[in-house]
Amino acid sequence: MPKHKQIIEKLASTYQSNGNNLALLVTGSVARDEYSENSDLDLLLVAKEKQPFREELIDGIVVEVKTNTLDGFVLKMKDDPMNIYQWLDAKVIFDSDNVSERIINEAKNIYDTHTSAPKEISGTKKWLESAKIKIESTQQNNDELALGFNVSNILWQIVRGLYLLNNKPVPPNTTAFGRINKLENLPNNFDQQWKDLLTGDLEKRSNLHSRLNRNPLVI
Repeated sequence: MPKHKQIIEKLASTYQSNGNNLALLVTGSVARDEYSENSDLDLLLVAKEKQPFREELIDGIVVEVKTNTLDGFVLKMKDDPMNIYQWLDAKVIFDSDNVSERIINEAKNIYDTHTSAPKEISGTKKWLESAKIKIESTQQNNDELALGFNVSNILWQIVRGLYLLNNKPVPPNTTAFGRINKLENLPNNFDQQWKDLLTGDLEKRSNLHSRLNRNPLVI
């Protein structure tokens, strides 16, 4: 039996025997089946009373447990929609009162109805326009090191811009890679452009921003 599964079973037995605990879910890379033998184990514990965040090392695996009430978890999602993704990934280990379904449904509702703030869009647009000027300047000066730095630095803002334009919460950067192709509105020939941005040579990567900026879907 995989080590992560063994740990989950041991903790589930302990948590379920405590009457304060209503549900336990696994999230993160383990829930998405993207984990390695040394990956962290991320757990969500729904309880009658909020408890402090816990992190411990079990059998060489870092185990992180976020504990809150049903209302507390929902409020955190509404305050910071990035928190919905842990629930969209989550898999139920036990649930004594159907609370996990209610939280997951709320996460889906926030995802479906989210509207990006105009201030966020304009701020990202301004950042990208500034980055484009820096890239063009370093190209003209044949400054390869500065060009490489600026091109690498722009990736996350492009990702943010695509989510904002799709009216979806920006996910944690640890999961953005696996989610981005699920967005409905992406630039033409996005798969190739995405590949060029991640694996292409410096010339391809440095020209990508200009190509994206000309596409009407981009900020």
